Amino acid sequence: GKGRADLIDLREIAGNEIRGEGDVEVHVHGPTSNVLIDFDAKVKDAKYMGLNFGNISGRITFDDELSELRFTNFHANQKSTFYSLREGFVNLGEEEALHLPFEIHVGKVEDFATILEPLIKKVSWWKLQSL
Repeated sequence: GKGRADLIDLREIAGNEIRGEGDVEVHVHGPTSNVLIDFDAKVKDAKYMGLNFGNISGRITFDDELSELRFTNFHANQKSTFYSLREGFVNLGEEEALHLPFEIHVGKVEDFATILEPLIKKVSWWKLQSL
């Protein structure tokens, strides 16, 4: 189906809180042993796993068998920072791995720090005030 959505209504995807509001088209496919759910989204203020993506558009696929979220042709902006991701994934299984090779087109370090805040606050040498 396709339409306007407030992602707060979903509450969680794979045990992680999701937020944002905008246009979403959903396509569920595959065998019952490996369901794939494609979300073609154009969403404002998107948040997932504590990451503050900002305004996004692109495809996000949930692969039930691999317990993985895949990002394809993902374009976004957080404040004045514009970035994209051709392909990337978040492993939601036991490994909990991230592979998100963002390409930053234009922007500020502090905007990208907003996106990655939950991750970088764990890094002892990262002090945004010193930039």
